[in-house]
Amino acid sequence: MPEPDVMGGSAVTGTAGDPPVLFSARPEPMSFLFRYLLSFTPVVLLIFCARVRGILDSMVPATSRLIPSFTPAPSAVASNVSSAAMGQYLGIMGISTAGFGDVTTIMILLITPVSIFVLAAVIGGSLRQTAVWAGAVLTLVLSSGAGFVLAGSFSFSIPYFVQFLQWIAFLVQPFSVLASVLVLWGTEKFRRSIRYTIRPDAVRIHGGLLTHVEQTIPHYRIARVIFEQDLIGARFNYGTVIPRSTASDKEAIPFGWLIALGQNDNAGPGTGSTGASRGPLDCLFGIPYPETARQIIEKMMERPGSPQSIDRQDDQKVVTAH
Repeated sequence: MPEPDVMGGSAVTGTAGDPPVLFSARPEPMSFLFRYLLSFTPVVLLIFCARVRGILDSMVPATSRLIPSFTPAPSAVASNVSSAAMGQYLGIMGISTAGFGDVTTIMILLITPVSIFVLAAVIGGSLRQTAVWAGAVLTLVLSSGAGFVLAGSFSFSIPYFVQFLQWIAFLVQPFSVLASVLVLWGTEKFRRSIRYTIRPDAVRIHGGLLTHVEQTIPHYRIARVIFEQDLIGARFNYGTVIPRSTASDKEAIPFGWLIALGQNDNAGPGTGSTGASRGPLDCLFGIPYPETARQIIEKMMERPGSPQSIDRQDDQKVVTAH
């Protein structure tokens, strides 16, 4: 693991007049492991869709025996469409729909894969897990766009809608893999775009993929520093340092990890006990040598003349007076 750029207070930067850089780093790849795994959400959804498709394939004939009108015979045109697009075209998403009616086929194809991918996108968006909703949305967009072209001349007819959904069911298979690769690439690009620097005057955070974000946290506004490091972080010497401007907001919230899970780009549950955001652009997330960064920030907070130092001096005067 490469050591971060840690320099003394007498160091100089490339631009004349800028404060010296005391610490410079970006998130470690291991700290993004959870995000890397979430990048493969489309592939997991595809496997789940195949399982659901098998269940529906066995349920519909049983239901049709109880309610014969549930699966009316498909029209001749729809039958031709089914024979052209089913079987070898649908791959692992194929089902035995030869005896299914058009409406039944549409219902099955709308449930899986369309509804499952839409539901995953909604859940990922509500939890603000970019890797989840981006992969699901990208798969559906690519599959729908290509399916619209391959389905032929557009028409407001049930046979066309059946063929369009069948193409989507086939195309989600290659596009789910492509979407996973693209999201994984984007996640790594996002990690590499992030840079944390600690200077004598402030902590600076900047980065972003589609939108560039820059944040400056003056040392005089930091009330305390939260340090977090799990077992993997301790093994590979990385952790998260969170400068806090207040000392008590949202602390000791029952099931606080549920709140943290809904915060922007959190790494996962178990990070919400203090209510602080763990987003890579909100704190020093997953940096190497986190203890060094923490000690530098706390040292800057304790400099003579800082509000924290003045408060401590006032407290000592009050104690002495008593």
